[in-house]
Amino acid sequence: MASVRPVLSSLLLVGAFAALAVLLQVRGDQRARGHLDAWAQREGVAIVSATRRWLFTGTFWWRTSRAQRVYAITVADADGREHSGLARVGGWLVGALSSDVTVEWDRR
Repeated sequence: MASVRPVLSSLLLVGAFAALAVLLQVRGDQRARGHLDAWAQREGVAIVSATRRWLFTGTFWWRTSRAQRVYAITVADADGREHSGLARVGGWLVGALSSDVTVEWDRR
């Protein structure tokens, strides 16, 4: 029984770290999406779709830290015209703690 305790405590510790990592990821995603929604409201557009880009971040590939999030977005302006592009949310070091949003629109 004595040899089971170290294994069990190690598993519990790994599980706790995994749960914390998932919690921080989900909270960061919620915060980033909130910043994106606030940006859209300031710009006077409505977000039609926003999909998180994990690997294919387009022109942001070299200029995005692991703390920032990139979304492929489609927005509708006041006239109903749709525009698509990529939006990078967050600061270089602090990620979604910063409300920075940088958008690069697709060329048509």
